Amino acid sequence: MLLVPALLAPGCIAGGKSRPPEQRVTWVPKEQGEPQYHMALPAAATVSGTDFDALWQAIYRETRNAGFIPDREDYRLGVFTTRPVVSAQLFEPWRRDTGTWFGLVQNTLATIRRTLRWDVVRADDGTITATPRVLIERYSVIEHRVTFSAEYAEIFALTREEAENVRLRALDPAAFVADPVPVSYWYSIGRDQGLEERLAAGARGRVQ
Repeated sequence: MLLVPALLAPGCIAGGKSRPPEQRVTWVPKEQGEPQYHMALPAAATVSGTDFDALWQAIYRETRNAGFIPDREDYRLGVFTTRPVVSAQLFEPWRRDTGTWFGLVQNTLATIRRTLRWDVVRADDGTITATPRVLIERYSVIEHRVTFSAEYAEIFALTREEAENVRLRALDPAAFVADPVPVSYWYSIGRDQGLEERLAAGARGRVQ
């Protein structure tokens, strides 16, 4: 009876190595919290065609059907981006902006948003390929110390000064370069490859 737990025990530590005592369990390399790291990863799916206008309309319709709001449509550079949208939770089954069941659970347990980007490239043979990439970001906000039960609502609420600093940081990020970690911010945690595959499949069906 003790043999099975003994065999499974080594698998509890990834790679057979434990973290340094001073390192937090939630620690990840800094570059993995940046959008560029995740957007540079290989594409999960693509859709191709020979008619640029038809392909562009196909990816536009799939983008809108998924619940994203277009932000930039650059036909010359072949770039189509959307505004960040806070992702659907388990009790919002009518929304289609999440590609996996795990993603829905994650959206419900934390504030998660997604941003969609299409890159449309023409090859030398005239074939046009559109590649979707969906960036996932998590919201982080500082916790405030409270000394009375009636102040529970202020644990995650920004003070007036903090809210003003957030507004000023958005207007001029360079003015806050030397500042400590902001009180609230979004950081990248990955890509929704399930949604990317679904978007590509839907657009593929529209151009065929």
